[in-house]
Amino acid sequence: RVKRAHANAIENAVPFFVIGFLYTQTQPGMAVAMGLFGGFVVVRLLHAAFYLSATQPFRTLSFAVGGVINLAMVVQVLRAVL
Repeated sequence: RVKRAHANAIENAVPFFVIGFLYTQTQPGMAVAMGLFGGFVVVRLLHAAFYLSATQPFRTLSFAVGGVINLAMVVQVLRAVL
């Protein structure tokens, strides 16, 4: 279970780093960027804890919140590009 939780964390970290880098290139507000980055880290830590304890629906909710944070950054990047 620990190995799967770690693999899941890595699988979600790589896209976050790419999206986060692109997001920083749009020169976002410091408070908003820190909130999004910090929020993602917190929900991923919670997701790992819920994954290890097999706690549903909190595991799914924390995964979804991380996805929404990534989506918010993607939308901002696309708005800046277009």
